[in-house]
Amino acid sequence: MSDKIYCESKLCFDFTKSQSVIKADEKTYSGLLAVDFIVETERESIFIEVKNISNEDDEQRRKE
Repeated sequence: MSDKIYCESKLCFDFTKSQSVIKADEKTYSGLLAVDFIVETERESIFIEVKNISNEDDEQRRKE
């Protein structure tokens, strides 16, 4: 697997076209508790928080 393919909440993201990507919730970034990824491209920085609304835990709770 590429070093720029990351998975979060059972979803995978391909950042191979970016200059760099940091999985922010694995490191300590003051004030960025709700950020999963920081992606840098040639022109911008993108802060991404992933929410998987099809989470299996939620589906299981709905069935109960």
